[in-house]
Amino acid sequence: MAFYSEAYDYCNDSSSIETMMAWICSCHNLSILYAKRGKLTPVLKFLTVHHNYLQSVSESEKANDKIKSLAYK
Repeated sequence: MAFYSEAYDYCNDSSSIETMMAWICSCHNLSILYAKRGKLTPVLKFLTVHHNYLQSVSESEKANDKIKSLAYK
């Protein structure tokens, strides 16, 4: 779990598609690990945090079109 947590902390960057995708994967992996342990509060956190972040990126005027398109999808 430590590796996913480290990736989650490191990868929150909307300037690179690869980094953003790695961060999303970290969110999903952490939610699965917490679900297997029966800890639902962190599960909900990791399932909603990337959704909210991607929504803000897709609506941002500063993000480039490729990143915005990916965030929207």
